[in-house]
Amino acid sequence: MQVAEQLSTQYDISLEEARDDVADLYQQLIDQKVLELVIIVPYEKESHVMTEDISTQYICNPDVALREEDEEGELLFNPDTNQVKVVNTTGLYIWQKFSQACSAEAVVAGIQQEFEDVPADEVSADVQAFLDDMVQTGFIGILEKE
Repeated sequence: MQVAEQLSTQYDISLEEARDDVADLYQQLIDQKVLELVIIVPYEKESHVMTEDISTQYICNPDVALREEDEEGELLFNPDTNQVKVVNTTGLYIWQKFSQACSAEAVVAGIQQEFEDVPADEVSADVQAFLDDMVQTGFIGILEKE
């Protein structure tokens, strides 16, 4: 959407035309195997139980926009739901770790390596709480296993 908005403004074309052009380009890049389509499965309480399964991979919703504000927080905007989340520096660190597919355990391990004197059980619980909220609201998705 951001690319379409920029093209619309720069080339003085309608937003709808720009979106169609961007969608066509993305499809061509996927067909040529330049880009890989990643399917994000929406979180449903009844169908998914968030467990400590290391094989469960999560990834940021690619449509979510990040706007870094200041030291106290960053804004995440989900255009699919028109929701905005304000995350602190720790939340931003966790968010950025999920920019590529990974497990909650990998993020916890990364935090424990990056920061000294953090209790493992507390970090794990905090990451899981953050992840649960972000998945429920569509900011992060669960990758389907093929």
